[in-house]
Amino acid sequence: KMKIQVITALLLLTIIESSCVFSQQIKGEIVHQKDNITVIKVWGTHKERGFAYGYLGGEKILQLFKNYITPALGSNLAKARIAISSQQYIQIENKYIDEAKAIIEGMKAAKVDLKGFNYNDLLLANSFLDIRGLGKNNKLNNGCSSLMSWGSATKGTSLKGESVITRHLDWSVVPTLTNNNLILVHIPAETDEQPWLMVGYFGQMSVLSGCNKAGLSIFQHMMKDDMSEVKSAKYTPIWFSLRKALEQKDYNQDGYNDVNDLKAVLISNKDGYANTYIICALAAAIAKADNQIAMVAEIGPNKPHFTFRGNLYDDKINGDNLYAANYPIKRNNRRRYGGRYNSINKFLANGVDIDAEKSWDIMTTYSILKARNLQTMQIIPKSGVLKLSIWLNNKDAYKNKAQIFNIHELFKK
Repeated sequence: KMKIQVITALLLLTIIESSCVFSQQIKGEIVHQKDNITVIKVWGTHKERGFAYGYLGGEKILQLFKNYITPALGSNLAKARIAISSQQYIQIENKYIDEAKAIIEGMKAAKVDLKGFNYNDLLLANSFLDIRGLGKNNKLNNGCSSLMSWGSATKGTSLKGESVITRHLDWSVVPTLTNNNLILVHIPAETDEQPWLMVGYFGQMSVLSGCNKAGLSIFQHMMKDDMSEVKSAKYTPIWFSLRKALEQKDYNQDGYNDVNDLKAVLISNKDGYANTYIICALAAAIAKADNQIAMVAEIGPNKPHFTFRGNLYDDKINGDNLYAANYPIKRNNRRRYGGRYNSINKFLANGVDIDAEKSWDIMTTYSILKARNLQTMQIIPKSGVLKLSIWLNNKDAYKNKAQIFNIHELFKK
């Protein structure tokens, strides 16, 4: 009789646990799947959005860690895992940790085999650029470049002075990336947050490339510059800082959501960042000053931790245009103008008459790294245009036909 009671109790517990998992509402949906680009929309609290992403992303989320992060870190993997779990050198906010845990729960509900993988590994996958910065093996084959134009540069075109950015993501060609392109759209329930999206890959919960409802767009590049290690510091992973700048309604509380919100987020990390980065930021241009519209940040762990470049700095490029690739320009007045920078400068000439099509053509002609261009994208903040082409059929992204998305529609629940 006792044995029957125990079995009955275990069966009842199993039924209860199972019903708890499947009774949780999936606050998300896959809204687009075509030619290797998936768009997932999630809404609710951080935990609810995390669960929905994990459930809908399933096995693809796991692949980023297994097939990209693990081999990229190599012998540093164990050290990186300790850095994340202990937060000795890396600091990640609790809301993102809770969201990562919820993503794992969503993956469990989707019956993904999570043996040897937990929420710390997910956080590691979103912090690996910073983790590598703590070790000696920090050289990644990551390029990237961006061209921003607004005001006088676009005034005589169909853009009528509005801003536009065209951006290349130039990374190593790895099937785990090229087969798993993702636009993840967040519609937060939190009152101090706003709708935002990231353009990247399954497994990312932070921002490598992204924009928000207010029209702010942010993109990360690696920077080839001197880097020292400051192991007494606690570094915020760069991608989580970029996410914070996008998701907060008005981080610096000045009444606007523009590039200065990103600036405020960055400088709040007084010791800089664990690796050297270039960050490009662009906001909508209507009724804003130049220093609110466009900015290039050059940041790192060694001083100066932060250098911000606008169009008033003599960077060779004329007019209301900013270009960045992978070398420091203003930081320590280095002015390292690489071949792509010089090509862009020559073609821009006096820096006017730049419409969206010309911006795209300039970047896909004069700012390319062949056999490494995984994504080319363009955002026009005011009109809400997101144009994205990807590595497909063994061809660079810029050679393939782009898909067009309406950001304003994506941000509707």
